[in-house]
Amino acid sequence: MSDLTNQILTAVVQASPEKKSQALAVLRGEAVAGAAQGRQAPEPFVTLKDVAAFLAVAPRTVQRWNVPFHRMSTRVRYRLSEVLAFLEGTKTESEVS
Repeated sequence: MSDLTNQILTAVVQASPEKKSQALAVLRGEAVAGAAQGRQAPEPFVTLKDVAAFLAVAPRTVQRWNVPFHRMSTRVRYRLSEVLAFLEGTKTESEVS
């Protein structure tokens, strides 16, 4: 095993039950008691299918619109806030009035 793997396993074994449950809550995306107040969790990334379903269009349409995305290795992911901001910025004058 690699050195990093050994360090992680050692930390897990030595952690208190409370720390273990907090770590599991973080991995599940749940709110952790005692977390910094006023600090929001990062917005999750969504798939092309999710964005297309949200906008009620075909996935190919989202790709054709050149909506901003993030590449994670070979996968493409979106943030809904960025998609909505992009679509707001591309409205024509007739749509705005």
